[in-house]
Amino acid sequence: MKRYSHAVSPVLLVFAVVAAIGSIAAQKKESGSDPYTQTKREWLVTEFNSQYATPPTGARAGHLIHAIEDATDENTVILWAGLIKGGDREIMNESLDLARDALELIAEVHGFDDWLIIREQIRTPDKK
Repeated sequence: MKRYSHAVSPVLLVFAVVAAIGSIAAQKKESGSDPYTQTKREWLVTEFNSQYATPPTGARAGHLIHAIEDATDENTVILWAGLIKGGDREIMNESLDLARDALELIAEVHGFDDWLIIREQIRTPDKK
């Protein structure tokens, strides 16, 4: 029977160390790689903004509207409306009413209407 020299042992040791390091590296997660599930409020804000947020273009060139999360209350969504200098406040108010209706409809469709609170925050050129 042929015996192997002791030179094989260091090779096996190096192989074992490399395999262990590779296994540890494979288990280490990159920053941001953890699964994340949005909250109901985040889904609501994302869906509203993707479909109904009003950019300042066309007939509504004088204002913009989008939804944001209220940092102080987890059940509140803020409809933020900004009137651009020279914009028509009446058109913005009509758009804000439509935005509120759209947000309420999205919440109702998803069953979020029982906890949702909608607030409005309006910025005008004279209010900073």
